[in-house]
Amino acid sequence: MQGYPRSTGNTSGKIITNAITYSHDNTAVEITSVINQRDRSASITITDHGIGIENKDLPNIFNEYFYSPRAALHNKATSGIGLSIVRIAAENNKLKIKVTSEPGAGTSFTVVFNDIELPDDDDH
Repeated sequence: MQGYPRSTGNTSGKIITNAITYSHDNTAVEITSVINQRDRSASITITDHGIGIENKDLPNIFNEYFYSPRAALHNKATSGIGLSIVRIAAENNKLKIKVTSEPGAGTSFTVVFNDIELPDDDDH
């Protein structure tokens, strides 16, 4: 994978911070990873068990200064720029981000890394 490693870390960090911020009390944030050797990709999925995102808001969540009314009620300090920064970093690093959400139950963000370098069998 080529790109900007620091911004890739910031991407995951901002998603994890949001997952913690918008989770219900006493719930876990789950982080899983998968490597797909066949298509040379890897993914990281960050799942919270929180307030979720309404379907009508999903197309806008990466827009600068957008925050849903549900998010504003839960976190009055939000600026609405975090996920726009995530979008820019993902574009700069040719990453794909998939989002699924259920209001009141939680949200999953999957960051997909394409064209990863896999170790040769001799490297194991």
